[in-house]
Amino acid sequence: GLEKQKGKLRLDTPEWVLKPGESGRPTVVPGEPFQSEIFRRISLPRDHDEAMPPDGKRPLTSEELVKIMNWIYAGAPVK
Repeated sequence: GLEKQKGKLRLDTPEWVLKPGESGRPTVVPGEPFQSEIFRRISLPRDHDEAMPPDGKRPLTSEELVKIMNWIYAGAPVK
């Protein structure tokens, strides 16, 4: 969001959802979770340097990963 972000990564507006982060890769590619940087990072092994969320934060559950994958498949709508 506006108040707290890492790597210029935000998901609070449609413009930011589609904008690349510091990596230069698209944060979200609507309909393509496996081309989306956000999904790549949340799917990485916990000990990987780029894994999200960072150390000290609760990892996402399998159900949460599926919800995010489905959100991206659905076109990543932002209200």
